[in-house]
Amino acid sequence: MGKQDKSPNLWIVILILLPPIGMNLWKFAARGYSLFEIWPHLLLDASVISLLLALIVWNPFEYRIIYGALYALFCAAYIGNFWPQDIFEWFGTIVALSIFAFVFPRLSLITPWVLLGLLLSYIFVLRIYLPETNRLEALEVIHTHNPGKTAAGFLHDTFNYQRNFLGREKYRYYISRSPGYSDRLRSAGNLHDLVYPSLQNQGISFLYWNEMRFTVNQSGESITARFPGGILEGVTIEKHEAGYRFSCRAMVNPFEMELVKENDGAYSVSRLPASIEVKFLEKMPPQPIR
Repeated sequence: MGKQDKSPNLWIVILILLPPIGMNLWKFAARGYSLFEIWPHLLLDASVISLLLALIVWNPFEYRIIYGALYALFCAAYIGNFWPQDIFEWFGTIVALSIFAFVFPRLSLITPWVLLGLLLSYIFVLRIYLPETNRLEALEVIHTHNPGKTAAGFLHDTFNYQRNFLGREKYRYYISRSPGYSDRLRSAGNLHDLVYPSLQNQGISFLYWNEMRFTVNQSGESITARFPGGILEGVTIEKHEAGYRFSCRAMVNPFEMELVKENDGAYSVSRLPASIEVKFLEKMPPQPIR
């Protein structure tokens, strides 16, 4: 009896782990991901998919205490944001909340379908489509066969993601696959962890690193891309209430990085700078958000 009781649980575990393992095995085999890159994605995928599958099976909105508590919070939030000013508005508010009182107990009918849609969107959009789109965008820059553009594109994709392991799905394609690939990925992560918090602390949301202009010198197989220092434009974290955002300017100090030429004529990053110093200069007049 003990073995019979455990076997369904084993199949459930297998079904939960099959999508994340399958997605990451495909990345490992078809896209050349290293184990260093795979494990954080595997943990994330397994956690999110397990949670969504558990909610689909459990369906929390079948329990009165849950949808009742959510309905009470909804009523408090609704009245707090739209406080009635007279008896007629109070009557309209009571009618509206009474209608929702019939809606909340029936949320259990649509919850599994909504969660199933979220699960499929997570797998096919967030974890398959977007990484492939990022790959094509990176390859488009790399295939210009311009070392300066490759260096600028690499920095742009390294520093404009809050979470390094997500940005790594794009900037990984700029990095040389010669021996030491994982070490270069770690160096890129360390550089991200130095520069990105510095930008945030200065109120900079992101900079247009892809507009940097490098001077390129070649010595044998090694290409040195040097940024002589200069001003980059960007956008601040702050947003105006009228729908405007503030542009800004920042000074980037000089630094160098090395690239190598691959067999197909493209260039890839082989050595990164230890640090890049950025100093906020000024906030520009607000511009309409497009």
